[in-house]
Amino acid sequence: MKGTVVEFRWRNPHILVFWDVKDDGTGKLVRWVGELGSTATASASGLTKDSLKQGDEIAVTAIPSRAGTPQAVISKLVKDGTVLVGRAPTAVE
Repeated sequence: MKGTVVEFRWRNPHILVFWDVKDDGTGKLVRWVGELGSTATASASGLTKDSLKQGDEIAVTAIPSRAGTPQAVISKLVKDGTVLVGRAPTAVE
């Protein structure tokens, strides 16, 4: 899904990303929250506390909550065509 970063919380035990996505059916904005690994794991992969800022456009591949709420575990995060989390894509999802 594609969206706009609202907040990026660089913290332990898990980093959180909040982003808004336009619902295809209603056109309303839906605020998602996604979880990444720890700051140590993210730092080892090159992610920093400054990697995402409010207003950044991102593409996210994630495993959504079973409860049907807009919560997920992020498996891939792409900003400006650069993979920040996950494997390099053949195409942006």
